[in-house]
Amino acid sequence: MSMKVNREKLAIEILGFNPVGKEAGAWVGPNGETMYKLTPERAKFILEYFNTKNREISESQLKAIQESYALYGFVFDGDSLKFTKSGDIPDWQHRLKFIVKMGITVYTTISFGVPDDASTKTANAKARTPYDRIYISDKTASKDEVSTLKKMIDFRIYRSKPAGKALTWNTALDLWPEWKKHARRGEALTENFFEQTIKWNTYRRVFAAWSALLSFHGKEEIATTFLKMLEDVTKGREGTCVAREWKKLATHEEVTTMSNGRRPQYYYQLLCVAADQIEKDKSGDIQMGVSVSDVNHARLVQSGNYRLFLENPDGIQPTVVLAA
Repeated sequence: MSMKVNREKLAIEILGFNPVGKEAGAWVGPNGETMYKLTPERAKFILEYFNTKNREISESQLKAIQESYALYGFVFDGDSLKFTKSGDIPDWQHRLKFIVKMGITVYTTISFGVPDDASTKTANAKARTPYDRIYISDKTASKDEVSTLKKMIDFRIYRSKPAGKALTWNTALDLWPEWKKHARRGEALTENFFEQTIKWNTYRRVFAAWSALLSFHGKEEIATTFLKMLEDVTKGREGTCVAREWKKLATHEEVTTMSNGRRPQYYYQLLCVAADQIEKDKSGDIQMGVSVSDVNHARLVQSGNYRLFLENPDGIQPTVVLAA
């Protein structure tokens, strides 16, 4: 017996239907029900026999599903499990794999008869972003503010163990109310600086996130003081010692060889060092006291504003209380 015959015969036995060749339509059960009972066994069978033309499994997507499930359970969002005319599933593979892994049974709708080449002839759905999620609930939010919020959160949870709560579609409505005041303040504190200078525009959100975190800790004056000093130096004026040295460290040849992921982190860490020095001497007549190689997490996590801004600088595991 051929694999095709086996597959289609087994599908009827295990799934209760054979998706191959079905016309466009939705699954309806023997009693008129429209929500299909998707067990781990059925999910595993679909993955083995009807998932031949899908993308590589993404571990990050599985992790995202795990996080969502931990918070809300398995939520039916109206997205059907779809089968093409030839019987393949064009998506849902990550959800199916999660169902198998967790050993859970869920209920969903099923659609049949999707054209085999539908994905190549239709526009992809717009990716859902944290900004989209926030804007749905708060029309006053701007993309710049949410970008600053993302940087703030990323900097706060950098190398955090256990991992901190990143800004995602699922966490956006938890983090925005808590941090929007400071994200907006970070934008306001840096507005004039970026109106007066263009050199650091690529890292505008880094500067805004740094200012926002200073605002959160009641240190706004440090941001305004240093940014004014850096503005002077950027415009070619002699300026203060700390601003001159900051610029020198920011434009060092070693910085040009940093990865695109490392460079924003470096600038943020450099700003944190500047904040430490301004706290020691508001006149700015003080050296930065670091080299390029000194500006890193391992060194800065020991003390100063960089440490202060981190959510869990010591990597303390949460206490687990066991029932008596």
